[in-house]
Amino acid sequence: MFTIFGSEEGLINLYYNHSIDKANAEAILEITPENAIIMTQYHDKQLFPERKVINALLTNDTVNASVGKILEHYPVYYFNFAFPEKDLVYLNERRLPNFGFTLELLTRRGRFGLYELKPIEEVPVE
Repeated sequence: MFTIFGSEEGLINLYYNHSIDKANAEAILEITPENAIIMTQYHDKQLFPERKVINALLTNDTVNASVGKILEHYPVYYFNFAFPEKDLVYLNERRLPNFGFTLELLTRRGRFGLYELKPIEEVPVE
C-alpha cells in the first residue's frame, strides 16, 4: 500500500504527475515553433529532444546574457512556475531589459506558465 499510495513518490502520484507533465509538454510543443529553444528548470526531459532546451532559471545572469544573444537568431520561451503579476512587472521593467529582453505570458498550465522572451528593439541614437 505504501509503494502505491503512501508517499509523494508513490506509484499513483508518479503516474498522475507524469500525465500532467506529458500534457504540458504536448501543449508547449503545439504552441512553439520547431526551431524554438525552451528555457526551463524542471521540464527538460519532457521537451527534449523535440526542442532545444536551456536548463536554467531567470536568476542566472550569465545565462540571461547568453539568452539575449540567442534571441537574435532563435525564438526563446520560458516554462516554469507562473509569476505573480507584481513579479512579472518587476522582471519586465527592472531586471530583464538589462539583458535585452522581456517576458510575455502566452499560457498558464496549472501552476506553470509559458512565456515568450521578447527582444527589446534598440532605439537609434540621434
